[in-house]
Amino acid sequence: MKHRHSKNKQIILISVAVFYALAMITVIYLFFIKERPEPDKVEKASVIVDEPAMVVIDTADIPLKEAPDIGEPVVVSQNTTVEPEPDDADSGDLKERLKNTDGLLPAHDTGYIFVGDSRFVHMNQVCKITDNENLFVVAKVGEGYSWFTSTALPQIKRIISTGLFKKWKIVICLGINDLENLEQYEKKYNGLKDTYDISLISVNPITSYGSLSNTKIDSFNSGIKTLDFPYIDTFRLLQHTGYTCTDGLHYDADTSKKIFNGILMGLEDENPGILVKAPASVLDKASLSRKKSLQREITETNKYIPKQISSNLLLPEGTPAQQTGNDQNTENGESSSSNTDPPAQEPEVHQLTQEEIDALYGKSSHDDEDEDDEDDEEDD
Repeated sequence: MKHRHSKNKQIILISVAVFYALAMITVIYLFFIKERPEPDKVEKASVIVDEPAMVVIDTADIPLKEAPDIGEPVVVSQNTTVEPEPDDADSGDLKERLKNTDGLLPAHDTGYIFVGDSRFVHMNQVCKITDNENLFVVAKVGEGYSWFTSTALPQIKRIISTGLFKKWKIVICLGINDLENLEQYEKKYNGLKDTYDISLISVNPITSYGSLSNTKIDSFNSGIKTLDFPYIDTFRLLQHTGYTCTDGLHYDADTSKKIFNGILMGLEDENPGILVKAPASVLDKASLSRKKSLQREITETNKYIPKQISSNLLLPEGTPAQQTGNDQNTENGESSSSNTDPPAQEPEVHQLTQEEIDALYGKSSHDDEDEDDEDDEEDD
């Protein structure tokens, strides 16, 4: 009996010893013997880490991906130029008209308010629209219908209430950030018909940008074209004369200037004779100072400050994080985007500086200060 207990004890001790031996072998294999990554694999991994960060504008308060609300990753490309077809019969005539319009401006008997999104922000920076005493710009990066009704319209009313000019023309180009809101735009524009003299500008073409397409843009334009307003078709103008996108959605300086001159051509068609080489000033010194002060205030109010950025917009290495496309807005329960699902996890926050935002449009961080100094000198 004693012998049997001794034998059982030996078996247990041997089993425990074997178990610990296997455990030690497993640990040694995992930490010392298992194959490590090859050097080239490590190098490749570092390349991936060094690739440009993917960012996306949080659309909780703003409508970009200007960022778009298209719900797809967007790769920012280099400049892409679209040329007209060689046999385009309209190309030559339109280019000639653009050339003849360059340098002309609307006479100062009427005030003009240009309303738009990031494309108008850039157009103003290129063409210095607001340097003219009768031209105002109400525009904000990444905006659309909700901003138009909640912010732009009150600003338009405030400008007109100054009484600086007896007549006013409102020039509106919105929709690239929320093409799905066509019906809301149509309803709102129709409701403003008896209040304002409005000209509608076509949403202009892209080259390649996520799920956006020129077919969708053309469909939106077909809708607003049927409204009872003057319609200026700069979409067709660019198709017939060519255009260049810097990221698939936004334009280079030459194209922005072409769009501005195309709008002036359309205004001239509506009211022949309004464009002149050097419009005579109609505002006295005090009124001109009021105009400049109000425009600066509106521009400052409409400066785009992104809330946060996460990973959906791929930017080229060395490029400041940029906001370039559609947005998501909600007003009275109306959604401006079909992509409303919340993100799976909270994105990493990266706050953009104003210098980075200005860099998107080739504007120095000191430009505003310089402009203010120039205005002050003129006022003195």
